[in-house]
Amino acid sequence: MCFAELGWTLSGSAKAILDIALQRHLFWSQHPHTLASHVFAAAHLWPGETWAKCSEALMQECFFSDCRTWVAADNSATGFRTHVRRQLLDSCAVAWQDAVSHHTRPMSITCVSTDISDAFRAQHSFDTLLRQRSLCCLRAGLLSLGHLNFRISRAAAQQCILCNKMTRSPFTHVMLYCERTSEHRTTLAARGIDVDSTQFLRLPPSHAGFSDVVNFAHYVHNASSSFWKGRSAN
Repeated sequence: MCFAELGWTLSGSAKAILDIALQRHLFWSQHPHTLASHVFAAAHLWPGETWAKCSEALMQECFFSDCRTWVAADNSATGFRTHVRRQLLDSCAVAWQDAVSHHTRPMSITCVSTDISDAFRAQHSFDTLLRQRSLCCLRAGLLSLGHLNFRISRAAAQQCILCNKMTRSPFTHVMLYCERTSEHRTTLAARGIDVDSTQFLRLPPSHAGFSDVVNFAHYVHNASSSFWKGRSAN
């Protein structure tokens, strides 16, 4: 989700690996002129699991070029960072594609091609930027829009959290048919946006109606939060 919606191209573990690789490069580039780099180099020969040996094993596991080879070739730290980051990006992209390949409900995440930075470039208001979180949650299927007797259910037919009507697809019902969201659909239609399918949720930030789509998502998000908060209070 974060990869598609927020533009987080590196996972947390990948960022940690990048930091470790850069630190190793720094030590080797300083060796033997600093105490830290001298201890670091010597630690590769010490008994036990030293940070130097563990980080070297991690670099080999990730198939990165050895820092010593890179430094010996007189290549810059910037070039090494680009080299490592490129390999990590490729690795994360493959892992992400595999993880979301089966995520098709309520919609395929792989079809979401925008991220938060696109909204910044489109110069949307601060409210729109904040409310884009609701759109992210809605597209990822993180909002519970159906219930059965005021409880979360996996039943084939559920009740809409807004109008309480029975439906086989709470998500589709809320976005396309629920009377409580008709005003938002009317606003989108007035901008020439097709509201006969949920594809309008993929509208890019460059579209003039993007803020209206975000407001729609924010309304649904608030409605869902209020509904389930009220249930938990009871």
